[in-house]
Amino acid sequence: LTIQLKEGSFEVDHRYEPDENLKKVLERESKKMISSSTLNKEEILKTRCQDIYCLLRRLSGVMVQNSGAVRIRGGASFNSSSNALIVVNGIPMQDSGIMRTIPIQDIEEITVLKDATQYGAMGANGAIVIKTGKYGYAISYFLITLFLINRSTSVRRNG
Repeated sequence: LTIQLKEGSFEVDHRYEPDENLKKVLERESKKMISSSTLNKEEILKTRCQDIYCLLRRLSGVMVQNSGAVRIRGGASFNSSSNALIVVNGIPMQDSGIMRTIPIQDIEEITVLKDATQYGAMGANGAIVIKTGKYGYAISYFLITLFLINRSTSVRRNG
């Protein structure tokens, strides 16, 4: 029995264009590839969570400790904190306790970035980006004021 293959070629003239729903799914899935998880206002309201830590526990890769510290992907560091950077309305905060002051009903979106390189060294352990809606500017002002007060009192204690 001998089998002989002949060389040949053919052309395919069919093109596939995904419909709008498939395009949305592909876009959403590609965003997951950049290692982030997001909860929008609608999803937040569906959860019936009473505090922000409850929301964070619903996102993949997030660990909330009893102390209120938040870690992403369980990172560990010998020399510095392994806690995630908290960013509220574009303002980076090192203290995860600041999240206790944000009412759930004011949160428009929470995004967990597992690779937060846009925040430099501060984002090395990931970042939790919180966007507030209605009172966003008031909350930002309050957080900046609280941060400055904490900083000045710690300087006085140490110096």
